[in-house]
Amino acid sequence: MMSKTERNELCKIIRQQVRVLRAEIAQRRAEMLVEIEHEIAERYRDEDLAWAEAQRIGNAIAAEADRKVNETFRRLIGDTFVEERIVSAWLPRQPKEHRTALKREAERRVDAAVKAALVRLARQEADLLRGLSVDLIESEEARRFLASLPVAAELVAAPSLHELEAVVAADEEA
Repeated sequence: MMSKTERNELCKIIRQQVRVLRAEIAQRRAEMLVEIEHEIAERYRDEDLAWAEAQRIGNAIAAEADRKVNETFRRLIGDTFVEERIVSAWLPRQPKEHRTALKREAERRVDAAVKAALVRLARQEADLLRGLSVDLIESEEARRFLASLPVAAELVAAPSLHELEAVVAADEEA
Protein backbone atom coordinates (compact mmCIF):
# COMPACT_ATOMS: atom_id res chain seq x y z
CA MET A 1 0.00 0.00 0.00
CA MET A 2 1.21 3.50 -0.89
CA SER A 3 2.18 5.91 1.81
CA LYS A 4 0.35 9.21 2.24
CA THR A 5 3.51 11.06 1.09
CA GLU A 6 3.65 8.98 -2.10
CA ARG A 7 -0.02 9.66 -2.83
CA ASN A 8 0.44 13.41 -2.31
CA GLU A 9 3.50 13.47 -4.58
CA LEU A 10 1.71 11.48 -7.26
CA CYS A 11 -1.24 13.91 -7.08
CA LYS A 12 1.13 16.84 -7.58
CA ILE A 13 2.85 15.12 -10.50
CA ILE A 14 -0.48 14.25 -12.15
CA ARG A 15 -1.77 17.83 -11.83
CA GLN A 16 1.49 19.26 -13.14
CA GLN A 17 1.53 16.87 -16.09
CA VAL A 18 -2.09 17.71 -16.92
CA ARG A 19 -1.27 21.45 -16.91
CA VAL A 20 1.56 20.78 -19.36
CA LEU A 21 -0.71 18.64 -21.54
CA ARG A 22 -3.36 21.40 -21.64
CA ALA A 23 -0.69 23.85 -22.83
CA GLU A 24 0.49 21.33 -25.43
CA ILE A 25 -3.09 20.87 -26.66
CA ALA A 26 -3.43 24.65 -27.08
CA GLN A 27 -0.11 24.72 -28.92
CA ARG A 28 -1.20 21.82 -31.13
CA ARG A 29 -4.42 23.69 -31.98
CA ALA A 30 -2.38 26.67 -33.17
CA GLU A 31 -0.03 24.40 -35.14
CA MET A 32 -2.91 22.59 -36.87
CA LEU A 33 -4.54 25.89 -37.89
CA VAL A 34 -1.23 27.15 -39.28
CA GLU A 35 -0.76 23.88 -41.21
CA ILE A 36 -4.23 24.22 -42.71
CA GLU A 37 -3.56 27.88 -43.60
CA HIS A 38 -0.43 26.77 -45.44
CA GLU A 39 -2.32 24.00 -47.26
CA ILE A 40 -5.02 26.44 -48.33
CA ALA A 41 -2.41 28.99 -49.45
CA GLU A 42 -0.62 26.29 -51.44
CA ARG A 43 -3.84 25.08 -53.06
CA TYR A 44 -4.69 28.65 -54.18
CA ARG A 45 -1.11 29.73 -55.00
CA ASP A 46 -1.53 29.65 -58.79
CA GLU A 47 -4.89 31.39 -58.60
CA ASP A 48 -3.41 34.07 -56.30
CA LEU A 49 -0.53 34.64 -58.71
CA ALA A 50 -2.94 34.96 -61.65
CA TRP A 51 -5.11 37.41 -59.73
CA ALA A 52 -2.06 39.43 -58.65
CA GLU A 53 -0.90 39.71 -62.26
CA ALA A 54 -4.41 40.62 -63.45
CA GLN A 55 -4.64 43.25 -60.70
CA ARG A 56 -1.24 44.67 -61.64
CA ILE A 57 -2.19 44.97 -65.31
CA GLY A 58 -5.71 46.19 -64.49
CA ASN A 59 -4.36 48.83 -62.09
CA ALA A 60 -1.97 50.13 -64.75
CA ILE A 61 -4.76 50.33 -67.36
CA ALA A 62 -7.19 51.87 -64.84
CA ALA A 63 -4.61 54.45 -63.69
CA GLU A 64 -4.08 55.54 -67.29
CA ALA A 65 -7.86 55.68 -67.88
CA ASP A 66 -8.35 57.64 -64.63
CA ARG A 67 -5.64 60.07 -65.73
CA LYS A 68 -7.34 60.62 -69.10
CA VAL A 69 -10.83 61.01 -67.58
CA ASN A 70 -9.58 63.43 -64.93
CA GLU A 71 -7.58 65.36 -67.53
CA THR A 72 -10.72 65.71 -69.71
CA PHE A 73 -12.87 66.89 -66.82
CA ARG A 74 -10.20 69.35 -65.66
CA ARG A 75 -9.88 70.73 -69.19
CA LEU A 76 -13.64 71.15 -69.61
CA ILE A 77 -14.63 72.14 -66.05
CA GLY A 78 -11.52 73.91 -64.89
CA ASP A 79 -9.63 74.11 -61.62
CA THR A 80 -12.75 73.44 -59.52
CA PHE A 81 -12.73 69.78 -60.58
CA VAL A 82 -11.34 67.43 -57.91
CA GLU A 83 -9.57 64.37 -59.29
CA GLU A 84 -11.02 60.99 -58.42
CA ARG A 85 -10.29 57.35 -58.99
CA ILE A 86 -13.05 56.48 -61.38
CA VAL A 87 -12.05 53.46 -63.43
CA SER A 88 -9.80 51.81 -60.85
CA ALA A 89 -12.65 51.78 -58.33
CA TRP A 90 -14.46 49.33 -60.62
CA LEU A 91 -11.74 46.70 -60.81
CA PRO A 92 -12.93 43.28 -59.61
CA ARG A 93 -11.61 41.80 -56.38
CA GLN A 94 -10.53 38.19 -56.03
CA PRO A 95 -13.37 36.07 -54.62
CA LYS A 96 -12.28 34.31 -51.44
CA GLU A 97 -15.56 32.93 -50.07
CA HIS A 98 -14.58 29.29 -50.62
CA ARG A 99 -11.23 29.80 -48.94
CA THR A 100 -12.92 31.55 -46.01
CA ALA A 101 -15.43 28.69 -45.71
CA LEU A 102 -12.55 26.18 -45.66
CA LYS A 103 -10.84 28.12 -42.87
CA ARG A 104 -14.06 28.33 -40.83
CA GLU A 105 -14.71 24.60 -41.20
CA ALA A 106 -11.10 23.79 -40.29
CA GLU A 107 -11.34 25.96 -37.20
CA ARG A 108 -14.66 24.35 -36.23
CA ARG A 109 -13.23 20.85 -36.57
CA VAL A 110 -9.95 21.66 -34.81
CA ASP A 111 -11.86 23.30 -31.94
CA ALA A 112 -14.10 20.23 -31.64
CA ALA A 113 -11.04 17.96 -31.56
CA VAL A 114 -9.40 20.18 -28.92
CA LYS A 115 -12.54 20.11 -26.75
CA ALA A 116 -12.71 16.34 -27.04
CA ALA A 117 -9.02 16.05 -26.11
CA LEU A 118 -9.51 18.31 -23.09
CA VAL A 119 -12.47 16.24 -21.93
CA ARG A 120 -10.45 13.01 -22.31
CA LEU A 121 -7.59 14.62 -20.40
CA ALA A 122 -9.87 15.80 -17.59
CA ARG A 123 -11.42 12.33 -17.39
CA GLN A 124 -8.02 10.68 -17.24
CA GLU A 125 -6.85 13.13 -14.56
CA ALA A 126 -9.95 12.47 -12.48
CA ASP A 127 -9.55 8.71 -12.89
CA LEU A 128 -5.90 8.82 -11.86
CA LEU A 129 -6.59 11.01 -8.83
CA ARG A 130 -9.56 8.85 -7.85
CA GLY A 131 -7.42 5.74 -8.20
CA LEU A 132 -4.95 7.20 -5.72
CA SER A 133 -7.65 7.97 -3.18
CA VAL A 134 -10.28 5.29 -3.57
CA ASP A 135 -8.38 2.77 -1.45
CA LEU A 136 -8.49 5.23 1.43
CA ILE A 137 -12.29 5.40 1.37
CA GLU A 138 -13.47 2.79 3.82
CA SER A 139 -17.01 3.69 4.92
CA GLU A 140 -20.04 2.64 2.92
CA GLU A 141 -21.42 6.19 3.26
CA ALA A 142 -18.31 7.67 1.61
CA ARG A 143 -18.46 5.09 -1.19
CA ARG A 144 -22.17 5.91 -1.84
CA PHE A 145 -21.31 9.62 -1.90
CA LEU A 146 -18.58 9.02 -4.46
CA ALA A 147 -20.92 6.86 -6.57
CA SER A 148 -23.59 9.60 -6.55
CA LEU A 149 -21.63 11.85 -8.90
CA PRO A 150 -23.63 12.27 -12.12
CA VAL A 151 -22.39 11.40 -15.61
CA ALA A 152 -22.39 13.84 -18.52
CA ALA A 153 -25.47 12.32 -20.18
CA GLU A 154 -27.43 13.06 -16.99
CA LEU A 155 -26.20 16.66 -16.93
CA VAL A 156 -26.73 17.53 -20.61
CA ALA A 157 -30.01 16.42 -22.14
CA ALA A 158 -29.99 15.97 -25.91
CA PRO A 159 -32.79 17.81 -27.73
CA SER A 160 -35.24 15.62 -29.61
CA LEU A 161 -35.77 15.99 -33.33
CA HIS A 162 -39.39 16.92 -32.57
CA GLU A 163 -38.22 19.83 -30.37
CA LEU A 164 -35.76 21.01 -33.04
CA GLU A 165 -38.43 20.88 -35.75
CA ALA A 166 -40.80 22.94 -33.58
CA VAL A 167 -38.16 25.63 -33.03
CA VAL A 168 -37.26 25.77 -36.73
CA ALA A 169 -40.95 25.94 -37.72
CA ALA A 170 -41.53 28.78 -35.25
CA ASP A 171 -38.50 30.67 -36.59
CA GLU A 172 -39.69 30.21 -40.18
CA GLU A 173 -43.14 31.57 -39.30
CA ALA A 174 -41.68 34.66 -37.63
